[in-house]
Amino acid sequence: MGTNYEVTAIAPDVSRSPASTVQLPGTNAENTSSAPQAVRATVYYSTAAEIFWVRAIEDAGVVSTEVTRDGMVIGNSPGNSFFDDTRTEGANHVYTLVAIDALGSRSEPATIAVP
Repeated sequence: MGTNYEVTAIAPDVSRSPASTVQLPGTNAENTSSAPQAVRATVYYSTAAEIFWVRAIEDAGVVSTEVTRDGMVIGNSPGNSFFDDTRTEGANHVYTLVAIDALGSRSEPATIAVP
C-alpha cells in the first residue's frame, strides 16, 4: 500500500503540465513486504543454531531481515540466514524475523521456536 499524489510540472513562465498521478510506497508503519517464508532452523550444538528463510519473489526490495530472539533484537541479515552462537544451553528460544525494505517498511513477523 502507498499514497497517491497528483504531480504537476510548472515552467518558468508559470505554465503547467497536465497532472499525473504517482503512488509512493508505504511508510514504516505499513507492512509492504511479505514476511519471511519457509523458516527453519539447524541446531549445531547446544549454544549455536542457524535460522534459514525464503523471501517472497516480489520482495526484491528487501534489504535486510531483523532477527529477534525471545523478544530482543540480536541482529540483522542481508541474506537468507542468521547464525546465532549466543544461545543459552538447555533453553528453548523463539526467533522472530521481520523483512525490511530500502524505505524501512517492515513485514509481518515470522516466528519459529527452536529447542
